[in-house]
Amino acid sequence: MKKKFEKSLQKKLDSLPPEQKLSVILLLRNSDSEEELLQQLAKKQKRITREEKESLKKAFQESAAPLLAHLNQLTVQGESIAYRCAGYLNSISITAPVWIIRELSKRDDVESILEDQPVYSLEPVR
Repeated sequence: MKKKFEKSLQKKLDSLPPEQKLSVILLLRNSDSEEELLQQLAKKQKRITREEKESLKKAFQESAAPLLAHLNQLTVQGESIAYRCAGYLNSISITAPVWIIRELSKRDDVESILEDQPVYSLEPVR
C-alpha cells in the first residue's frame, strides 16, 4: 500500500493526540472522466474556456461526492470538521482531528495527504 502522508506530516501525526485538530490538504485520485478531460486540455495547449472549466468542476464534484458525503456524515454525528474544496486542483482543504485524518487516509479516493502550510507573497500585494 502506498504511503499517503509526507514524512514530516507522518511524524507530526504520530506526536499528536487523536483529538488534536490539524489542517491538511487531501489530494484526490482523478476519476476516469477527469483524467480524460485533463489529457484533452493538455493537448490543446491554449487557455481553457469557461465551458471547459465548468466541465472540470462538474467532474470534480462527481468524483468527490462520496468523500464529501462522508465528511457531512461525520459533521452530523457531532465531529467538528471544516473543509473547503479546490475543485480545479482536485483537492480538499480540511481541518479535523488527527483520528479522522488517519481514517480518511484509508480511502481509495484519497491519493495523498499534505500538511496545509501558510502561503506568503514574495512581493508586496498592491
